[in-house]
Amino acid sequence: MLRIVLAEDHIILREGLKVLLNNEDDITLVGEADDGESALALLKEFKPDLLITDIMMPGMDWLEFIAEIRNQHPDMKVITLTAVTEPEIIRQSLSLGVMGYIVKDSAFSDLLLAIKRVMSGERFMSPAIGEVLGEEYPEREPLTRREREILRLIAGGKTNKMIAEELHISLKTVETHRTNIMQKLDIHSTADLVRFAVNAGMV
Repeated sequence: MLRIVLAEDHIILREGLKVLLNNEDDITLVGEADDGESALALLKEFKPDLLITDIMMPGMDWLEFIAEIRNQHPDMKVITLTAVTEPEIIRQSLSLGVMGYIVKDSAFSDLLLAIKRVMSGERFMSPAIGEVLGEEYPEREPLTRREREILRLIAGGKTNKMIAEELHISLKTVETHRTNIMQKLDIHSTADLVRFAVNAGMV
């Protein structure tokens, strides 16, 4: 059972996430906070596996907040859920050990995917964040540039054959990329692939 603390100062968003997370069979939400000091206190009390937190939490500077977490809980995973997309803040967050960076207009399925990947030891960023950073963190994005290109075409209604012709690659190569995309995203149908691409702003 994965134990999570949620830190978010917007009550409606926090309550909504609380309901969604509690509906997951393998997740236990052990605490919720609306400011930095309360979040640190909950981490000390419950020692969760994962913290999901906004960046701009009241009461503490963001970098101080994350640095304190890393100092007190070096093995705990951290995912940020935020509207902040400034490249420098993203870079600073990643350099301090944040493993997941999710923008707030993402689908809940994206957050679940981020949780899965981060707890497996991988970094996960919303596709929009990957676009902001360009090629700085290519290995930390869930999909390669070619896979994102193919996903956009799939979401645009293209068949495997049409994609192969448009990209001048073999049909088997397209099928391999498609299989890799679905495995990486833990998605099992074309409809869900399209939904993921739309929610991620890829189409």
